[in-house]
Amino acid sequence: MKKKFTESQIVSAIKRQEAGMKTSEIARELGVSSTTINNWKSKYSGMEVSDIKRMKQLEAENAELKKMYAEMSIENRAIKQFLKKVLTPEEKREIVGSLNEEGLSIRKACQFVGIARSTTQYKRKTRMIKI
Repeated sequence: MKKKFTESQIVSAIKRQEAGMKTSEIARELGVSSTTINNWKSKYSGMEVSDIKRMKQLEAENAELKKMYAEMSIENRAIKQFLKKVLTPEEKREIVGSLNEEGLSIRKACQFVGIARSTTQYKRKTRMIKI
């Protein structure tokens, strides 16, 4: 069974060890191994309770951002695959133009849509039919 210790308990254990109390005594009191105390010391040494709380908050925020990035990356790849398979070159040129109007460079827009930049400059020639 894994025990959850508060930040103040961890800081207090580290400070008692730094004050000269034996690691084995502290470990016995808390019901953890000496290795756990040493791991806490290597991770939280020199920190106060507020610092540890802030660090844990930042770690949680970082994990959330990584999750968001992974989801956006999957969505981005799916959209790119869709654009490559479904749209005609003319439609792709229109999308590049729209993305460029929104502020994305033509190079990046072409890369996103999956076409060469020269494709965006191509103008279809209209043929006149003689009657």
